[in-house]
Amino acid sequence: ELYKTIQSRELKINWATEFKFNPEAKFWQRVTPRGTYSVQHDSILSQIGEVYRFRRGDELFGSLAGSLELIPRKLRISAGQTWYLKMRNSYYSKNKQWNEWMAGGTDLRKDYDTRSVMIFQDLALIFQNTDPMNQFGSTPFEAELSATVPVLTRHTWSAIKVRLSFVTYFQLW
Repeated sequence: ELYKTIQSRELKINWATEFKFNPEAKFWQRVTPRGTYSVQHDSILSQIGEVYRFRRGDELFGSLAGSLELIPRKLRISAGQTWYLKMRNSYYSKNKQWNEWMAGGTDLRKDYDTRSVMIFQDLALIFQNTDPMNQFGSTPFEAELSATVPVLTRHTWSAIKVRLSFVTYFQLW
């Protein structure tokens, strides 16, 4: 975090990074005796095996955000960007072709991949009524209008999000 005052206006810059190593897990084949769908149990078990191992791809997350007071202690603008990268999943069974087909990124399943990338842009306008020397009304509050827009998404999706939030502060004696 970085905080600086420029011409009596507060500037804040925040950043964060995170890397997640995902562990491997063991799964048993989904063969049901209920008959809710028709599968040939013996062919699945003979091709893939009774169990298979799955490892979700490692994940990298990063964010950078900054805010600046337009009107000191009253109006603040904020902007930031968030990055998310997930590596390809890994499958381990008796059938190498099934492993590649499930992980994606090959010619076996065109335009399918478990590796994904997302980049988001965040924008916000925050009205602050929290300074007791410069507040109107008796109740301190903050009102925020913000939006999140996907800049880049690959092998995943995200919608444009618009939010309006209202935060108030009460003190009970």
